[in-house]
Amino acid sequence: GGRQRGLRKQCAAAQRWLESAGPEPFFLFVHTYDVHCPYDPPARYLRRFGHRCTGRLEFQGTCGKPYSNGLELTPADREHLAVHYDAGVRHADDVLGEFLDWLESTGRLADTAVVIPSDHGESLGERSFVGHGGLHDNQLHVPLVVWVPDQAPAVVDDPVSGVDVAATVLDLLLGRAPAGLDGRSLRGTMAGTAREEPRLRVASVTVNEGRESVSRLRKTAVLEPAGPKLIFDPESATGELYDLAQDPQEARDRFGDPHPRQAALLDEIKRVEPGPLRGVHDGEPGAGYDDLDPDTLEALRALGYVE
Repeated sequence: GGRQRGLRKQCAAAQRWLESAGPEPFFLFVHTYDVHCPYDPPARYLRRFGHRCTGRLEFQGTCGKPYSNGLELTPADREHLAVHYDAGVRHADDVLGEFLDWLESTGRLADTAVVIPSDHGESLGERSFVGHGGLHDNQLHVPLVVWVPDQAPAVVDDPVSGVDVAATVLDLLLGRAPAGLDGRSLRGTMAGTAREEPRLRVASVTVNEGRESVSRLRKTAVLEPAGPKLIFDPESATGELYDLAQDPQEARDRFGDPHPRQAALLDEIKRVEPGPLRGVHDGEPGAGYDDLDPDTLEALRALGYVE
């Protein structure tokens, strides 16, 4: 937790906590926004990529979609964005590596599982858009790294979901995943003793509406194992349809074409579409952001959750 103090300080706080903890089992969550907008990594990491980072783009304090998406991005602009993003990834990788080296040096890594997930990917100029909040695969496909002591390294290509992380962590900690969770444990998949069954996959994004913090469903995507994928906005009744097997970059929108799966996917959207979502205050009349302290409000604004 903590305010946006950076991964290095987060890892230092985690190290202090572990040093003071006893021998009992623990669960520790270390969170970071370092690879999040405003894509402003330490300058020495930018120099590693051999980029002088000259140009018109401003990064410090420019988090949020309005700045980047208010520009007509040139190829040089997109390269500039990508260098800043990649340098941020490398910086976070180095800092996390130092923390894991410390865990190993203390002997803790020998009986500690480490899970490194991400909540979303990022668009860096694709479809003339910068940021996240969409359902194309460049924002949905994120890394999931799991270290389990005494388990041989492997790469698992089976598609999994962010909701599977909680079930997997509980299974690793308790030896079982409780029933009733939305996700499923990936323990067997990681060990090579189980395979993910092909299944329909669903993703949704929401948009926050107004000061009362009431949210509504904005878009839902359904993806069949064979490749057809539908992204649908129920409010405007518009959609996008892609055949990922032949079009993995989602360059050809086939919505409205005589596609054999479109009607079935639309029916599936209606079946899985959740009802109206409520905000952080459960939509109580008059409850909104007014009771948040200025620092929290500014942090939410910087992350794009508050206008």
